[in-house]
Amino acid sequence: MERQSRHRGRHGRRIDPARHLREAAATHTGAFATDYDFPWVEEHATRLRNEILEVLDRITEITEMDRPQLAISALWSAIDQDPGGEIRYQTLMRVLGRLHRTDAVRQVLHQCYINLGKIGAEPSPVTLRVASRQLH
Repeated sequence: MERQSRHRGRHGRRIDPARHLREAAATHTGAFATDYDFPWVEEHATRLRNEILEVLDRITEITEMDRPQLAISALWSAIDQDPGGEIRYQTLMRVLGRLHRTDAVRQVLHQCYINLGKIGAEPSPVTLRVASRQLH
């Protein structure tokens, strides 16, 4: 009963936390003030980027088991914002693996190789194990 009450608004209506987080994430339209080269701009841009990544990660946590399509969408958005965030590739492959979408798991691993290659890195052994488990 307590869990149910946490998801009710002031007027007793059911609150969908994932919906509110998606709406918050949708307000982010891309890079912040990229035409300016001031330290304070960079600090704000980094803070905003980190906040949006936290929102997308929270959406994933809330939705990955019962609404996996929303989690998949949030993960791809987060990967677009932070292509080097390897843990998100791992989570995405697990979600897709639970849906038996092995071709999509392969595509995620391929994209991981591409994105990490751009920064001179490769997928970690953990990421490769996650992919292997989802493909077998």
